[in-house]
Amino acid sequence: MSKVKRTYEVEIKSWENSPNYDPDDYSNNNGNYPQPEISGVISWKGCRKPIDFYISDSSCGDFGDRYTITLCNGPKEMSGSYWVDEVSGWHEDANTESSIPDNRATRAIREVIKEATGFTFETAA
Repeated sequence: MSKVKRTYEVEIKSWENSPNYDPDDYSNNNGNYPQPEISGVISWKGCRKPIDFYISDSSCGDFGDRYTITLCNGPKEMSGSYWVDEVSGWHEDANTESSIPDNRATRAIREVIKEATGFTFETAA
């Protein structure tokens, strides 16, 4: 039995949220680092309700990653949020929390988001 690979369509909008970001004077530890906000919609052939996602990045360059990914407007089994904070712990283990269910659909959505944006998430145990 062969598996058919599902093709996903992704629409993304992004904007810079850091008032200090300067691409000409970029440094990972002087406040000029990027902090993008990203919103998107993921759909596929036969999907009844596309999945919306939102990424809010408040990372601090060399001090670590800090962002939230939210999946919403889709079925309950594909909705939730993931949060990571490496900044507050000063390079100790990252604080993470996820309410995104662990299932085949959310694992596929994770790969689509990672490929489209570079951000990833963990699912709830």
